[in-house]
Amino acid sequence: MTTKLIEKEEKIYKIVQEYLNQNRYMQLNEIIPYVKAKLAKKKININETGIISILSSFIKRNIIVEGSKLLKEDVLKVEKRYIIYKYIIENPGAYYYDLVKNLNISSHVVRWHLNILDLFGFIDHIKIDNHEIYFDKNLDPDKVIAIYYISNEKCKNIIDYLRINDHGITKTKLSKNLSMHLNTISKYLEGLEKINLIVKKKLSNKTLYFLKYENLMSLLSK
Repeated sequence: MTTKLIEKEEKIYKIVQEYLNQNRYMQLNEIIPYVKAKLAKKKININETGIISILSSFIKRNIIVEGSKLLKEDVLKVEKRYIIYKYIIENPGAYYYDLVKNLNISSHVVRWHLNILDLFGFIDHIKIDNHEIYFDKNLDPDKVIAIYYISNEKCKNIIDYLRINDHGITKTKLSKNLSMHLNTISKYLEGLEKINLIVKKKLSNKTLYFLKYENLMSLLSK
C-alpha cells in the first residue's frame, strides 16, 4: 500500500479490506457497524467517532470510494486499466477516442476504466474543444491545456507559420495561407492566446498576430 497509515488507521484498513474482499460495496452507513463489531471482537479500543473519522479520511484520500468494491491499491492491478493509465501518464491531454483508437480497447471498457481511475484520484479531466481530455491528477491543468494545444496538428501549423513570419499576420491571411477555415483559425488563435503563446496587436485598421517565441521555448523545455 502506497498510502502511509498510522497504527489505528492500519487496523481499520485491514477490516475494510476484509469487508470488500467479501464482494461487498463500500457504503459508510453499512461498514461502520461491521468495523465496530470486528474491533470489539479483537478488543481494540476505537470508538464510533474515531471509526467514522478514519473511514471519512480514507474516502477523502480516495483510498476507498463509496459504492465501489475496490481499494485504491487494487485499482491498477487490472491489466487494461493499467494500460489506459500508463497511456494517459505518457500522453497528458489524451482524449477518449484517442484512447479507444490507439489502445484498441472497446469504447465502453475505456469509459468504465476511466471512471474508476477518476474516482480513485489517479487521473483528472477537463473539457477543451468538445474533447474530454485526461491527465495525471498531479499535473497542473494549465500545463495540460498548453500541451494539448501545442500537440494539435493545426496549432503546430499556426505556430510554425508565425515563427517564420515574425512580422505579424492577420487572421484572414493565416486562414488563406494555411488553407484553414477562418472559424478554425479563430478557435486555435484564441486557445494559443489563452496559454500566452501568441499576442495580437492593432496596427492601423488591422489586427496582427505574433508568436511569443520565448514563452514557447520555455514551455517546450519543461
